[in-house]
Parts: sequence; structure tokens; C-alpha cells
Amino acid sequence: MRVGITIQGEKLAKARLAAIGRELEPDLRGAMNTTIRWARRDEYIKELRKLFPDRGFLMQRMKVKLAGTRRMNARLIPSSSAVYVAERDGWSWRAVPGHRNRARIFVPDLMGQKLAAGFVNARSQNRAPLSTRSSKARVLKKPPKVAGSHYVYPTGLGPAMGPSVAYYFKRLSTLQRIRRINARLQNELERRVRRREAAARR
Repeated sequence: MRVGITIQGEKLAKARLAAIGRELEPDLRGAMNTTIRWARRDEYIKELRKLFPDRGFLMQRMKVKLAGTRRMNARLIPSSSAVYVAERDGWSWRAVPGHRNRARIFVPDLMGQKLAAGFVNARSQNRAPLSTRSSKARVLKKPPKVAGSHYVYPTGLGPAMGPSVAYYFKRLSTLQRIRRINARLQNELERRVRRREAAARR
């Protein structure tokens, strides 16, 4: 998932800084890095904490790549790894009509709840969210003695997985939110350019 953030007036800002003997790149990098940190904190994590209360978890699942001398862009990278249903606060299950021991799994969504892949055995004691779609590394049944020894693929139940942080990130990246981040970037660059101009007049 990639969201593009653009900046207006870059040429004008460059000309204004050139007039006082300054280059644009340091202030542009600074504006992008400040804005991307703000966007992660105020535009995304603030909303995602309604679904994932642990701020540290979200910080790990939403990395920031800052602009530097070798890269003139800042990036916000959400994790596409699924999240265990059992680790989600507020997950629930509902019985499936006609099935005595199968129930559907639901996890909190931005609005309401979302159906997650897997099931709950409604007749079991712990009623854990399970999935039959888990995959495991291929292992040999026995150490190979001759060429062509076949592999076996372990199967069985595993913990159910819910949507990733990237899934919610994509849904939160509305046109309105992107415009708000763009405006913030524009204002941050303007603030830095004005500060340079004020310092030059002293």
C-alpha cells in the first residue's frame, strides 16, 4: 500500500531560499520528515488505537522511512502481516445456523465488525478462534536416504488470523485525509522558509 503526498510551490520556495543563499533540500527533507511523523501519530495511529489499543504494537506495525541525503522522500509503511484474532480486543463469535459446533469469528472494524477467516468450536471449553488455512514449512517425514524422497505437508488447526494493519491503513487513506496531510506538508515547508528569511534579515 502506497499513498502519494505532493507539495505545491516547490520552485517558488527554492527561488526564495536561493535569494538568501540557502538551498531548498535541507528544509524540504525536514518538512517531509516532520509531516510523516505527524501523519503517523495524528492521522493514523490515533484512529487505529480504537481497534488496536496498544500504541507500541502500532508503532512496530507502521514503520517510518525518513527522507535523507540519498532519498528525497519520506514513507509510511504499514505491515501487511495478519494479526492473530486472539490478540484483538473485542473479538467475538456467532453461531452458524444449522451447525452445532461451528461459529463465525468477528473482529472490531472501523465501523461495526468484520468477519474474519476461521471458526470457533462453540461446543469446546476454551472456544478459541481457529483456522484451517494455516500453512507450515515443509518437513521431511524421515531423513532422505535416496534421491526423490517425498515431502509431507503437516496439516491441522492453527490460530485464526484477522486483517492486517495495512488493510485498515488503506481504508483510512481517504482523499480527505490525503489532502489534509498535503496541506500540513505545505504549511511546514512554508514555516521553515519564512524562518530562514527572517534569520537572513537580522
